[in-house]
Amino acid sequence: MFLSDLDVASVENLLTFLDDDPRQIARLIDHTLLKPDATERMIRQLCREAVRYGFASVCVNPTHVPLCAQMVAGSDVRVCTVVGFPLGATTTDDKIRETKTAIEHGATEIDMVINIGALKDGEYAFVSEQIAAVVAAAHAGGALCKVIIETSYLSAEEIVRVCLAAQKAAADFVKTSTGFSTAGAKVGDVALMRHTVGPTMGVKASGGIRDYEAAVAMIRAGATRLGLSAGVAIYEQAAALALGDTELFMRQAIALAEQAVAHGNHPFGALLVKDGAVLLTAENTVHTEHDATRHAEMNLVSAATRQFDLKTLATSVLYTSTEPCAMCAGAILWGGIGTVVYGCSAETLGAFTGSKFVVPSRELYARAVRRVTVIGPVLEEEAAATHRTYWSTHTPWQEIDNATNAY
Repeated sequence: MFLSDLDVASVENLLTFLDDDPRQIARLIDHTLLKPDATERMIRQLCREAVRYGFASVCVNPTHVPLCAQMVAGSDVRVCTVVGFPLGATTTDDKIRETKTAIEHGATEIDMVINIGALKDGEYAFVSEQIAAVVAAAHAGGALCKVIIETSYLSAEEIVRVCLAAQKAAADFVKTSTGFSTAGAKVGDVALMRHTVGPTMGVKASGGIRDYEAAVAMIRAGATRLGLSAGVAIYEQAAALALGDTELFMRQAIALAEQAVAHGNHPFGALLVKDGAVLLTAENTVHTEHDATRHAEMNLVSAATRQFDLKTLATSVLYTSTEPCAMCAGAILWGGIGTVVYGCSAETLGAFTGSKFVVPSRELYARAVRRVTVIGPVLEEEAAATHRTYWSTHTPWQEIDNATNAY
């Protein structure tokens, strides 16, 4: 197992890489789930997301390594696990044993925690020897080794000392945090770590990174890998940046919703966009066509799949005035459309209509094998305004009960 070009890329190169396409940040993310209550279902979901979004690795506790190795097989996603986690207070023999077992089970990256107490006691030789022993065991098994130094407990002098020890031991990365201490990654600590180890070693920032802006701040400071649990949300934020002006097209979707009302239908509109050009538009036609399935998105997908090939659809964006319902979300998935941007959320719509059948589209797509990127809500107040007016005088359930119109 070797360091990739991204693992040791310069700040300038990484920022250029992200300027070209912010979504490439996925390749720097260790998609992480280290909570003690993580279930098999949650781990399977983690792996599906990692493959779907192209994350660098899944980072899990050792007990989940065999399952993860099975689930990401055939992809570029690596299996990362932790050793001596989260306290670092196990013996050297224990850490070596954990490392070898993890690799036998399919791990290709090892994140080991140093003996923090020993470092605080000034036992630098022992700490250095333990790091070297674990790194050697990882490399002997063909795995990368990252050294978690737990910066929140260390002084600047101690951060420098342990980083130099990790570098001398030929570790592949130094890593800020376990996520279980008093604080996670800090920009200043990442910058100090990068300054200490120089350009030929990886630096992993981990803990407390919850949005794209924070992730980029760590990269500017010198991080080449990010350990976090908010990978999907950060990818969606990156995708929104890559799209550019989402508000322009969302306002067109809202205008289509208003047009649907003027035509005697429910307030929903959608359009399909590729490379900044509108390919198709659609509005809700439930009443005028006397068909309960004629939602705006259903109308759009039906027309789009007849007119465009799968490659075009996969690289197109569906803008919809309101978050797709379960039916429409399914149609979008099976139609092959790659990205959905919505205005009014399903939850907000439910508050207007009284519907209890509110399933966020992200939850539906989380179970899918193919990736559908979801961005939203965008301009929710504007998108919700049409619903607020319409549903104040219309009751969908009454329409059904009275059998006057299909819904």
